Amino acid sequence: MFGDPQRETLATTYDKLRVRATELFADTWPLIRTGKIAASPQQGNGSYHRVKDKEPWWLLLPNGYDTPVEIIQDMGAEQAASATFWNKYDEEIAAMKPPPQSK
Repeated sequence: MFGDPQRETLATTYDKLRVRATELFADTWPLIRTGKIAASPQQGNGSYHRVKDKEPWWLLLPNGYDTPVEIIQDMGAEQAASATFWNKYDEEIAAMKPPPQSK
C-alpha cells in the first residue's frame, strides 16, 4: 500500500492513509445508517495522543514529516536490536547472581 520506502515519507503515507480512511467511511456509512452493519462494543479503553507526546520522537526525524519511511524502518530495526541485546544481557547477569541464601 505504501510503495517504495526510499521514496515514501511520513507525509505521503499519512496522505494515503487519510484518503483510504475517507473512502472506507464513504463506502460503509450507508450500511451503518440503514442498520445493515451491526454495532459492536469497543474492546478496551482506546487511546489518544497529545501533540506534546510526539516531541521526544520529533527530534529524531531528520526531515520532520518529509523523513523517508526507510529511515523510520531503520530506526525501528535498531531499537529492536538494542532491546534484544539488553534483554539478553539482563538474563545473563541474572543467571550469574548466586541464589538467595535461606536464614
